[in-house]
Amino acid sequence: MQLGTRLLYGQKTKILILNSMLIFASSVAQATLTFTFTQNFFTPYNSTTNTIYLGSTVNHTSCTTAFCNSCAAQAATVGPGSTEVCSLSDASPSDLLTFQVTSSATSMNFSTGGFYFGNGTSYTAVASYSVTSNTTATVSILMSSICNSLKSDISCTQSFTQPLTIAWGTQNPPTETGSDSGSVTISFRYVNASPSSATWGCSGGSLSTDYEGVCNIVTFPGDSKIYVNSVDVDPSNLPGALPCMDTSGCAATSTDPSGMLYAGTVVFASSSTAMTTATDYATLHYAVGGAAATPTPKYIQGLNNGTPYFLGVASVDQAGILTFFADPTTTNITVTPEPVYGLLSGQGCFIATAAYGSSMAPEVDTFRAFRGKFLMKSKMGNWLAHKYYLYSPPLAEFISHSEVLKLVSRLILWPLLLFVHLSLKFGLLMGSLISILSLIFVITSLWYLVQRRKVLKDGV
Repeated sequence: MQLGTRLLYGQKTKILILNSMLIFASSVAQATLTFTFTQNFFTPYNSTTNTIYLGSTVNHTSCTTAFCNSCAAQAATVGPGSTEVCSLSDASPSDLLTFQVTSSATSMNFSTGGFYFGNGTSYTAVASYSVTSNTTATVSILMSSICNSLKSDISCTQSFTQPLTIAWGTQNPPTETGSDSGSVTISFRYVNASPSSATWGCSGGSLSTDYEGVCNIVTFPGDSKIYVNSVDVDPSNLPGALPCMDTSGCAATSTDPSGMLYAGTVVFASSSTAMTTATDYATLHYAVGGAAATPTPKYIQGLNNGTPYFLGVASVDQAGILTFFADPTTTNITVTPEPVYGLLSGQGCFIATAAYGSSMAPEVDTFRAFRGKFLMKSKMGNWLAHKYYLYSPPLAEFISHSEVLKLVSRLILWPLLLFVHLSLKFGLLMGSLISILSLIFVITSLWYLVQRRKVLKDGV
């Protein structure tokens, strides 16, 4: 199975150049230092909060390169009761965090001083740096040294969020006239616990389901792809806080000291249930802190039509660490990509699209969500959907050319839309019951009005 370059657009690149400018104001030099990071961070440098997101897991030992994908390197089984944890950008204590420094002050002379790093009070001389010119240099600091400076933990096995001060000068501490310094926040998360596999569903409210992140996704098939219409996040821990999974550092029922949030969902797609963390996957990003989100991108592409795919799902944080795997056996998420023909190929919901005038109409999204949540999870539902795809395009094409037919179609679809909306909100059984009672009420009311009119007419 080929899924393009690891499935889709949401996958991070091997080298992510973060052209992020940090202005370090000195009381004397007033120099502007521009830092460019070349590591493959999962989340780009946040210029608003001046934060770099880094993370490490107990499985980073499977990596052979810096900031590597320990999920692919580890290739652990994602199955019933899976308790795996790994990272798409795993930081080892031996990895170097590299800052490429450029100064806007022509009076600076990096070759006459040295670089230092620390917590703002205590500094250590940077062991590895190279000066290209008076105003440009490359500064590399071991992750173990950063963790030791900010957390007194040379092994990088504790989560934290702390400002890292980097300074240039001729003495330690570099506070003399002409020295310059500034800071960037390091948000670091360490995970060594083995979390239980996700309790699928968005009920929340108990310690066993708190902080799980994603609790439901709505999918439907496309041509050589699977569309992901929406992602629901566990409501018990909004706005997306992470649990502490460092058994030596804090309790599992508390939020992680790194202060990170969930950043997205990773979806594994396999033609069999025997999938591992090295299985082809897609990274679906959404706004951190969201409850229900439209993922970016909205599809998993490069799949084979006619092949049923099992989907495994995991929550991913801002550092790229995956936890709470929901395996295909428990989630029962299977989708079969198929060619889509006719009106608005690839959009589905043909008649609804024609009736409401746009595939992006909220009514169409409601029908699409119902299809992903209920229809596509049963053989009968799959059969109905297949027949719909087969026979609806010509009718939709006919409807789309007449405003009158569009109005009539909307009136006809209204009871079905009510049923679908109620089913999504209260469940299929309750939705059916409320819809039937509503239909009985409408018919009874109409009958009463007709009889009342007859009585009044006969009385006259």
